[in-house]
Amino acid sequence: PAEAAPEGAEARLQTEVGPLVLTLGTDLQCTDELLQSLRTWAEGHGGASRLLVLQQAHLAPSGFWAIFSGYHRSPPYVTLGGAHVALTPRHCVLVTASLPHCWDAPVLSLFPVRLYYDA
Repeated sequence: PAEAAPEGAEARLQTEVGPLVLTLGTDLQCTDELLQSLRTWAEGHGGASRLLVLQQAHLAPSGFWAIFSGYHRSPPYVTLGGAHVALTPRHCVLVTASLPHCWDAPVLSLFPVRLYYDA
């Protein structure tokens, strides 16, 4: 017979998920589905990494970055549907974009920037 998993292991496995990856400009735009995806990320439960990957950020819809205006505050939060949703130290955001278009958003000036060129 197979060995039983340690108590709590099954629940731990169910909460450990990969990052939430959203491709702006092609996925969802500013729809209810986008806001629900961001709420699921922000309200994440368990010990799972809370990595949010925003691809093609230069194609973000107008006003999108206002969601993250509280990301660098203490305590950090995002604004979804007019409500502040608290974040934890486990919440991370990775933004990928073609330069320089998306970096005009003031909230993004607070994020650390790493430039990579594909020659």
